[in-house]
Amino acid sequence: MALLYEKWKPYGVGARDSLVVKFERLIGYTLPKDYRRMLLATNGGRPEHLEFTGIVQRRREVQYVESITAVRSNARYGGDLFIQFEMKQRYELDGLPFWSDSIIIGDCHGDNLLLMRLGATHRGYVYFRDDNVLMGAKRPTVVSGTVFLATSFTGFLKQLRPDRDELN
Repeated sequence: MALLYEKWKPYGVGARDSLVVKFERLIGYTLPKDYRRMLLATNGGRPEHLEFTGIVQRRREVQYVESITAVRSNARYGGDLFIQFEMKQRYELDGLPFWSDSIIIGDCHGDNLLLMRLGATHRGYVYFRDDNVLMGAKRPTVVSGTVFLATSFTGFLKQLRPDRDELN
């Protein structure tokens, strides 16, 4: 598993277990083991020139991962409001819906998002969300612009490959 984390520059040291537990309490779900292990090991980071192929507006399109979101408190709010939680709330206030059991786990080129579901039925599933499609919808729904990627965080990481343009 550790080799998968070498595909990005971590933000620093791994997250403290107490911080991850605090985040889990806030969102009301425990995190899947593979995602939790990554947070404790690297606490997210910035992949360097990694891409995956998703289906966007019914066509295959290459997407570039810009960051895997770290779990850290936002000091502006006394350290109690987590960045992922704050981002999701801002999108919802703008009228862009989310599954109630989802969290933002990263972002991609063009302000697109990586989501993970935490409920029993789709626990650990990773999705790509094209916010351009979502914002352009007359009546946006949770699935507008959302594409399934993998049944686990590890499965998503295995899909990442070096950016073809950077290899040349």
